[in-house]
Amino acid sequence: IDVSSLSDGAITASATLTDAADNTSSAGTDATPSIKDVVSPSAPAVTLLDPINNGNKTAVTITGTGEASDNFTYSVTDGVNAAVTGTGSVAGNGSISVSGINVSGLNEGTLTASITLTDAAGNSGSAGSDTATKDVTGPTLSTVSISSNNSNSNTLAKAGNIVTVSFISNETIQTPTVTIAGNTASVSNTGGNNWKADYQMANGDTSGTVLFTINFNDSVGNPGSEVSVTGDN
Repeated sequence: IDVSSLSDGAITASATLTDAADNTSSAGTDATPSIKDVVSPSAPAVTLLDPINNGNKTAVTITGTGEASDNFTYSVTDGVNAAVTGTGSVAGNGSISVSGINVSGLNEGTLTASITLTDAAGNSGSAGSDTATKDVTGPTLSTVSISSNNSNSNTLAKAGNIVTVSFISNETIQTPTVTIAGNTASVSNTGGNNWKADYQMANGDTSGTVLFTINFNDSVGNPGSEVSVTGDN
């Protein structure tokens, strides 16, 4: 029976019987009307956690909105390796939430998350998608040096002298935390991936070797290994 011309919604079937003497019965109907639904769900709005770093790569989330109570399938792919997939259901308020997705087996770079909805009638819609950057490699520092503005030697410092730690990162990093002689230094970017940290030595600072530390994270939050170097005081 072709019901393509009928509108979506409840469809009631009825039938009457006619015997050989041409007597016609009352119509019998289906007590529970069938529901016609041939409209596919709209593509959902999808948001993939971004950025994905070494700290959250096993707990990635996808959120979004879609047709309430639909089922969905999701995938996260790097375009090379087998996609990470799963299923779920849209909440009654239309919200989509998937957590604990492990993408540690996918390559660094751009990841794409896709969600396809299927309604109660079995209609599947177009996928909604979003992208994020995966970066799980910590930054490194090079050309780390310590010097002072002491008039006799830049390897010596007295109270009042400025001790400067200079360093270069291999990628964009967040403003690092630097200590010099156990004190928090003033850190500034001098251009590109070049940084310096300054501290003015005080009378209360311990004489002898000056220890400094550099703690730093890249732009997506991956930490680098702390750098600790000594100089003269």
